Amino acid sequence: MDVDHCKITECAIECLKISGNFQLRMTNTEASYCDNYGIYLSSNGNWSSFEDCHIFSNGTSNSDAAFRLSTGCMPTIINCTIGPDNRRGFYIYNNGLILDGNDNDANVIYNNGTGVQTGTTGAEFYATAGADPSVNRTNIWDIRDGERQGIFVYNATTGNPDLDFENCYFGDDWDGAPAFDEETQEDFFVGDVDFDDWSDTYFEGADEPQPDDLSDFDIALNLMSNGYFQDAVPYFWRHVEGNQTKLKVNALQRILWCVYRSQGDLAALKDAYLDYADGQEERVRYAALDLACFCTLYDGYSEQAAEELSELRNVAPSIADSLVLEMDISYANMLADGGDGPGIDAVNAYDTQMRELDELLDNLPETTQQKAVPVPADFALDAPYPNPFNATVNIRYQLPSEELLRIAVYDLSGREVAVLKNGKETVGYHSATWQADGQASGVYFCRMEAAGFKRTVKIILAK
Repeated sequence: MDVDHCKITECAIECLKISGNFQLRMTNTEASYCDNYGIYLSSNGNWSSFEDCHIFSNGTSNSDAAFRLSTGCMPTIINCTIGPDNRRGFYIYNNGLILDGNDNDANVIYNNGTGVQTGTTGAEFYATAGADPSVNRTNIWDIRDGERQGIFVYNATTGNPDLDFENCYFGDDWDGAPAFDEETQEDFFVGDVDFDDWSDTYFEGADEPQPDDLSDFDIALNLMSNGYFQDAVPYFWRHVEGNQTKLKVNALQRILWCVYRSQGDLAALKDAYLDYADGQEERVRYAALDLACFCTLYDGYSEQAAEELSELRNVAPSIADSLVLEMDISYANMLADGGDGPGIDAVNAYDTQMRELDELLDNLPETTQQKAVPVPADFALDAPYPNPFNATVNIRYQLPSEELLRIAVYDLSGREVAVLKNGKETVGYHSATWQADGQASGVYFCRMEAAGFKRTVKIILAK
């Protein structure tokens, strides 16, 4: 079977699993964002080949990898880029592997283990139980922030695996990080590894990655998704304080979630938000001020948070923002009435009032809506709020004309779990509410489709 110029992404288990006496030839293909493995090959007789492919951002648990190879398969990999992935680059069990490059067609194995940062779980190669890979003229490196992370090769004692590296480039000599040589080589490997010489220069072929290819936001997101909340915070801050213009509000929101989940100093975070807000453009400034109010709320001072939110509502940049703030104020007041600290009863009462406010907005006279809200210039599906959420999440969207609209929520397996809107919708700014009753904690996707416009946003349910 030939797979050419394809993109396989966001699968629940692996992007592609091949077993038995089956031959696959994959070229110019991307496999990414799958829960366990990018590519899973197993069973004797599997002599698949991969050329000019990119396998990245796969894996969530410690045994996951970009490539998992087991039970006698012998794939050939040429001019491919493996990484960055959340766990291992290669997990090799009782089988062979040929990574065979030349001066102009070299493989790149780099920055795997972004979700763990250190240790054998984040190795570029993890071999066990009779593994027998042959790696020739391949670029292997793992560097972030000028420091080497984790190890390059882990050779387990179980089953006596035999790893053979010939003339490879172990390239952590960027940004002052230690280079691979006779004195430092033991720091790069765990277990017995055979290698015949090594290269002092990077092989051409696959585009040479740079240490900053993995953005601060990507690193932070990987750390956060794997429960390393405290470690994720400085990377999110570096993103919002840098020159990037995208995802700043998203990163600011995630900082609050990470500090809250790691039981960090919310008062200090509030001060940081207020300092950051000065001099920012309106959208980012408003988000930082809003999140500062939520620091007060999550720190247990509900009444004070309601007062701060009320002050912010008076200077909100739009009516839609005022409505959301009204909901937030109701939430803070509910918590204050029921005692400090988020509680189920308070959250349920807040959810009820939020639905009533949504109804009120939808039932406003048409002339009132036309005067208060300008006609949107384009379609849009805004970031869900709050996100992560507990029981109910608010999803705002806009249409520049009256259209047939569908908004639905899907889980990681692609199963549709809720339909929020399905029918004709008027021009203007609108919102939908998803009550995730009966759904498990985890990642979901909200998708909007209208008149050829398609947009998907990620929602995190954290009960």
